[in-house]
Amino acid sequence: MKSFISSLFILLPFLSLAQEYSYRTIEFNLQDGSDQGSFTYKNLRLYPIKAKASMKEQTKSITRYTPLKQALDRKKIKITEKETTNESAEVNSLYVQNTSTDTVYLMAGEVVQGGKQDRVIGQDMILPPKSGKRKLSVYCVEHGRWTSASGTAEFKDYYSVSGLSVRKAIDVDKDQSKVWEKVAEGNAKNKVQSSTGAYTALRTSADYGKQEKEYFQALSPQVESVPDIIGFIIVTGNKVTGCEIFATEQLFRNASTNLLKSYIHEAITNGKPVNISTTTVKKYMDDVLVNQPDQEKKVNAKGKVFSANGKKIHLTTYD
Repeated sequence: MKSFISSLFILLPFLSLAQEYSYRTIEFNLQDGSDQGSFTYKNLRLYPIKAKASMKEQTKSITRYTPLKQALDRKKIKITEKETTNESAEVNSLYVQNTSTDTVYLMAGEVVQGGKQDRVIGQDMILPPKSGKRKLSVYCVEHGRWTSASGTAEFKDYYSVSGLSVRKAIDVDKDQSKVWEKVAEGNAKNKVQSSTGAYTALRTSADYGKQEKEYFQALSPQVESVPDIIGFIIVTGNKVTGCEIFATEQLFRNASTNLLKSYIHEAITNGKPVNISTTTVKKYMDDVLVNQPDQEKKVNAKGKVFSANGKKIHLTTYD
């Protein structure tokens, strides 16, 4: 008995460091309009999710990652078509290679431009320094092109994080046809014309650009002002459209600008004036956070959990 108790005391510190997304490690305020509460602009409300001290302790060993946009801009990463002497290009697969000494984090939903057609990243991935060439799961977001516009098989430009509807088609449906459907639906609702059906054609719409800028200018300063922020609960109309949580504030901050544009896309395209009850929001989050043993199974039914080196790096759920 004594040996059992001694063993338990030895294990307790390690058990307490087991990382979890729960009410023990994160917090959010459902009071709208308060300094620590939610932010609302037109069809979009965001409830900041903050890390408690226990979460910071659990994730303090996580490496600082370089985000994909920065890695592309600084030529630290190379993404190309699978087009070699022995292979033909594929719609849903590319090659990726980290040529730097950084550790690079790629997130599902990020749109890259180039190659034979624009793609959206289909999986979260961590690339170690000098990774060598690896396969990367992707989805097409430009179905009307299959030629290189720049004469190269490389993807050199980063667009943004795609809208929530497209991301759900990637993370939950895992269906190329559904991705095309959501891209076309978003372009049609925003009156965007594209001969190749490109998601990135949104940037050609002056009206969409104006609306996006208004949302961004209203919400971005508030996002920046929140300490210890690691994610959001996203709301439009009377429903929660998603929840996003990262393991660390640095991971969230790296992605926050483009994530905000993802949420704005949903608000502009499918949103309604916010009239949700705090009870509805709390119920949604209870379903995500309360039952730890079944959390991953439940989350994967409506989103995903990306883990690496024994840590939950990124959790995403949809409506």
